[in-house]
Amino acid sequence: MSRIFAHPLLVFFGLIATMGVSGSAIAQRKGFIPKAEPKKEFSRSRGASVKKGPQYKRAERSDSQLRAMAREKRQKQYQLLQQMIKTTPRNDPRRPELLYRMAGMFWEQAIEAQDAAMRSEQTCVGKQPTQAVLNRCQRQLESDLRGSQKYRGHAIEVYKVIVQNHPEYRRLDEVLLQLGINYLAKDQRGDATQVFRAIISRYPRSRVMPEVLLKLGEMYFDDGKVADAAVFYRKIVEAYRNSTNYAYARYKLGWCRFNQQDYRGALKNFIAVLTHTREARNSGRREISLEKEVLGDIVRTYVYLDKVSAKKTLNYFKKIAPDRYRDLTEKLAQMYGDAGKFSASNRLYRVLINEEQRSYRVVGYQR
Repeated sequence: MSRIFAHPLLVFFGLIATMGVSGSAIAQRKGFIPKAEPKKEFSRSRGASVKKGPQYKRAERSDSQLRAMAREKRQKQYQLLQQMIKTTPRNDPRRPELLYRMAGMFWEQAIEAQDAAMRSEQTCVGKQPTQAVLNRCQRQLESDLRGSQKYRGHAIEVYKVIVQNHPEYRRLDEVLLQLGINYLAKDQRGDATQVFRAIISRYPRSRVMPEVLLKLGEMYFDDGKVADAAVFYRKIVEAYRNSTNYAYARYKLGWCRFNQQDYRGALKNFIAVLTHTREARNSGRREISLEKEVLGDIVRTYVYLDKVSAKKTLNYFKKIAPDRYRDLTEKLAQMYGDAGKFSASNRLYRVLINEEQRSYRVVGYQR
């Protein structure tokens, strides 16, 4: 059993514009203090106040207006950046940084175009789509996504220029990572693999290493090569515990063990993810939360364990999920039944009946 996830970082570079504010001075006589004008009374028929024009608030701008403004700003930034690159000598150390910014802008446009294509598809499909509508919307989506791929192609070309012409660039490991990610997005998996492996061999201490290992692990996992995927997940688990990718890597390592039918090993990893996720939350660390998913996977793994006591199972679920242990136990009993393990299912239901003798749910447990 496998799951597919995807995780891209966006790069946005702002340029600062300055504006001058002019004003006129009001001449006043020295020592002159103007008197306050008497409050005027207006009749209702003539209006109680002077009419003013509409006040345009930021909140009133639509999403499409905001996106249009962002595109216009980015176009101006691109033109300025392009001019800076043209006037910067090839041997200038600032040149690769400028190129990196340009590639990031192309990547950002690719993401925006992809999001726009997805929104268009949702609008196209509507609430009650027919098969003909779905086919038409799919063709439109594929056409719209070609725009996103065009921008990714531009980003790839710029990244390649940096790699070829500026091999001493201090952020070359990051450039290679972004190059590999964009290759993946264009389904050029062979090129992506080659780039990721180059990072491992050339920059073994790079701070992007956990991300590189995760990308390779995901590629092998998606291809069904769980033994190869486990190698990369395990490297993250063993060497990068403080990485934000740690919990997800360990979670996928658990799924590798599950697919290899090492259910005890899978359970061990799932429990470790649950513990890590809760520790991160309690300490205020900002990490992806996998608590809901991993609780369900713990239950799923229990189906394949032999010689498991129903009472001990209930107590363990009570320990790891005191607010949800009844639901988890009931779900396991149902899954036992679906798997043909009727004796194990009945034992678990009897434990639930003893646990909730006065609950209305007991009626559903009778078999």
